[in-house]
Amino acid sequence: DESVAVRFTATVTRAGKTMVLSCVSENAEATVEGVALVEGDADVIAAASTKGIDESLYQGPEFPELAEDLQESFTVYLQEDLGIDG
Repeated sequence: DESVAVRFTATVTRAGKTMVLSCVSENAEATVEGVALVEGDADVIAAASTKGIDESLYQGPEFPELAEDLQESFTVYLQEDLGIDG
């Protein structure tokens, strides 16, 4: 059986800053495909954008350009620290 990929956004807010994780869940495994750190509360950011990360907010390198171990660390954070495993 082939599973359908589900795209979703996870947000973590601390000290007035929100980390927005653009994710996909496929074959019972959740992975991170993009990340942005923005000013503001998660509710405000979610209400402003229903299409994932607003590219105009991100001022760093593209996610695929980050070191592979850093990309993997975001997925580990999603799965182990946030408890989202697919």
